[in-house]
Amino acid sequence: MNEPIPFIVGCGRSGTTLLRSILDSHPDMAIPGENDFLLSEFKHGTPFTRGEPVALAQIDAWLEQYPTLRSTLAVSPEDAPEQLTLPEWFQRSYRAYAARFGKTRFGDKTPGLVHSVKALAAAIPDAVFIHLIRDGRDVAEAFVAQDWGPRTIGEAARTWRRHVSAGRAGALRLPHHRYLELRYEDLVADVEASVRQVCDFLALEYDPVMLEFQESAARARSLTRFPEAHRRLDRALTPGLRDWRRDMSLARRLRFEAVGGGLLEACGYDPPLSQVVRRRLRNSPPAKWTRKLVRRRRSRGR
Repeated sequence: MNEPIPFIVGCGRSGTTLLRSILDSHPDMAIPGENDFLLSEFKHGTPFTRGEPVALAQIDAWLEQYPTLRSTLAVSPEDAPEQLTLPEWFQRSYRAYAARFGKTRFGDKTPGLVHSVKALAAAIPDAVFIHLIRDGRDVAEAFVAQDWGPRTIGEAARTWRRHVSAGRAGALRLPHHRYLELRYEDLVADVEASVRQVCDFLALEYDPVMLEFQESAARARSLTRFPEAHRRLDRALTPGLRDWRRDMSLARRLRFEAVGGGLLEACGYDPPLSQVVRRRLRNSPPAKWTRKLVRRRRSRGR
């Protein structure tokens, strides 16, 4: 069995760049910047993503649209066949990238590929997926604080629900050894335990140097389109830097939960306020007395 190739996926503002920096700090693992090329190919369902061989010159022409990515992942034509399938191109380009840092293993961090988990799993047999999930209320607050992405809480809620649902749906037909769901809150609260869990999933030996990821974080910031959005990335991990319980107004919370409330509870987060109120009313003394009275009247045929 070949070594698994990790794909870090999830909704934006969920900590995928943090996890990428941690894994990239491992002496054996290299993860480049986001692969907008693959994102576009899977979105449109091209022959390349369906496993058909494509001319290397054509792949190179496609990569011209992504100058930074092309300089990182271009395949040298001297030692490559004229045509490559997606797994062949991926292995050659990513392995060459890893070799530049003296590393032997590689992975990918493109959050948007969360919508292509099933197709990507079929196209690259060694691909495994780490789906990073964060409480959508914190994600929404983080989104609207930026100059890009969703501009309203409602729009952010729909984005979060769409991404998280897609990742979970794509994992339904995957064996357990190909999909790991990790909560951002658990990663920040106990980073070593979470990283050890990820390493076990990847058959990668844990190395304490992974917790000293500041250098890799600085490189990750330089590769992202929005470096200012990751200004805290190279600081020590601090739980609660953003906390919807403290920072989110009641109106904004209700607006988010009207869209993403059901999925919040399914992911193990605090339930929507409407459900909390409903349960309390259902279990309150007057409600219990009313139900008892109704049952008594029904038993008497009234």
